[in-house]
Amino acid sequence: MPYVSGHRPPHESFPQPEDPSVRVWRYLDLPRFIWLLSTGALAFARVDSLEDPFEGSIPPAVYEEWKSRNAELVAGVRSGLRKQCFVSCWHANNTESEAMWRLYCGSHDGIALQTTYEKLDASLPDGVFLGQITYLDYESDTQPPRDTLSLLMRKRQAFEHEHEIRALVWPPTAPPELVGGLDDETRVINVPWPARDFLERIYVSPYAEDWYRDVVVSVMERFAPDLIDRLTWSHMRGVPVY
Repeated sequence: MPYVSGHRPPHESFPQPEDPSVRVWRYLDLPRFIWLLSTGALAFARVDSLEDPFEGSIPPAVYEEWKSRNAELVAGVRSGLRKQCFVSCWHANNTESEAMWRLYCGSHDGIALQTTYEKLDASLPDGVFLGQITYLDYESDTQPPRDTLSLLMRKRQAFEHEHEIRALVWPPTAPPELVGGLDDETRVINVPWPARDFLERIYVSPYAEDWYRDVVVSVMERFAPDLIDRLTWSHMRGVPVY
């Protein structure tokens, strides 16, 4: 049975994992980590600022069917959705991922935040949707999306290695205190996030040098000293044993 959240109403476009205790990870660079600690908030990026140009797209077979009815409407809905919605992306995996370190943190540095799906769910305020991404073969899929928001919860199979958990804010349904003051230039919104209550571990990149960890400790001493005991080196760091 899929997990049933006690913190937000069920939504068919946001499928839930079978195991709510699965670990979820947010891999990020040091400036973003400093921002999180100093603001007490998660940064949600506007969808059209993400690198994947296919975000919110429709499989070709579905698009052709819809286009025959109203091509301008279909294009307008996707464009508007990408400019309206804001997301925070996490990786579901009970172990660290070398691919995620490389992809999101580069070859020498980076931080990974680790909690569980159910704790992430409990940490997010009202007005935030949360669920796991569904991966599709866009060349053969013929299933239309359930609704508009489901366009942003489906991705191409080429990204399946990300095992993405996505938190999403859609301003029309979000409380004013969460999205107040938005305009066309807004690229990021800050969603309050009590890391001290829900974060389990903070990992330093296995490829970082000792001085880099010292910098991370200095940052945490200033902004979040009560989290230092959760800081550790990546489990991937170490000397091979032969």
